[in-house]
Amino acid sequence: MRVPFFYTFTLFFKVLWIRTLELRNKAIEFVAVTFMFPVAELIQKKSPGDIQMSQLLEMPINSFGYALAKHMKHHKLQFIKGFEEHDMKHLLLGYDVTVPGEIRLSAFEFGAGNRSFMTLGVFLLGIPLAIDLWPQIIQDYKHGRQHQYFKSLQLKKMLDRDYSEMLRITPKKPEWT
Repeated sequence: MRVPFFYTFTLFFKVLWIRTLELRNKAIEFVAVTFMFPVAELIQKKSPGDIQMSQLLEMPINSFGYALAKHMKHHKLQFIKGFEEHDMKHLLLGYDVTVPGEIRLSAFEFGAGNRSFMTLGVFLLGIPLAIDLWPQIIQDYKHGRQHQYFKSLQLKKMLDRDYSEMLRITPKKPEWT
């Protein structure tokens, strides 16, 4: 049986689109890891206090710290000194820990008033490269503008708080549970 030309044509472009998105994600990840992280480590003001996974896992099960540790383990992530609150925001706001999730989180943070090097870098890098995410990026930016208080929360000081209470003070419910 012969496959119709339109089906083959559509399948070709679908595969091409998927490969393009994969290439985009790898390019953004490469730029962030190779260039942006080292620069950010030099110029960004770091908040004091390391967070240790073992300490978080010893916290009460209903605590934000324990939920954060489970989140990090689930995604096979390690804390990067100075960027711990970024991981907390992924958990509280529900953005995936993927390149599109990073771009969307940076749009939210930019809207909320965060002008750190990494937020600006990922936001500005993501805009031209993530055309497929523009509707979500715009929505996330607007959402951040409505929740500007979020940038001033000192999340490292809230690790012992009840996780369900933390969700009440955040603008979104997390996608990951």
